[in-house]
Amino acid sequence: MRFRRYLFWGLTLMLAAVLASLVMQSRRRETARAKGSPEIVRVAPATPTRLVRPADLELVDPRVELAAGARVAEYTAAVLNKGTVPYRDPMLELTCTDRAGRVVESRRHKLDGVMLPGKALAAERVREESLPAAAARCTVAVLWAEIDHAAPARVAN
Repeated sequence: MRFRRYLFWGLTLMLAAVLASLVMQSRRRETARAKGSPEIVRVAPATPTRLVRPADLELVDPRVELAAGARVAEYTAAVLNKGTVPYRDPMLELTCTDRAGRVVESRRHKLDGVMLPGKALAAERVREESLPAAAARCTVAVLWAEIDHAAPARVAN
């Protein structure tokens, strides 16, 4: 009987010692994380800035053809830059709605290229397949574009 009692108290003390050491280690780690290391920024390279639905980009003559039974849409559009800032890689969004006007599908297509101020970038005959059967009408819009941070031209000596 005494043996069981001593075994019980011995295991209880060992458990308490293990728990105490775990608590102490976690507190040490916590204080080390709180001190932290200073952040050093050496170089911050220029990155493109993405604008959502930029006001100075306009779709020129968007044509969307929706095949009746084939569940296929084909569209052609040109994105005109009416602003003073060059943009690159605009993302177009094809939004299909049902007869009640509810959105049933949205697809995106990225145009590769740079649009200088006053210039346009064309998307010709973009084909989207496997559209929902409920799609009755599709529209195209500019979802976003990135401001182009092109390096200035070098002058030859």
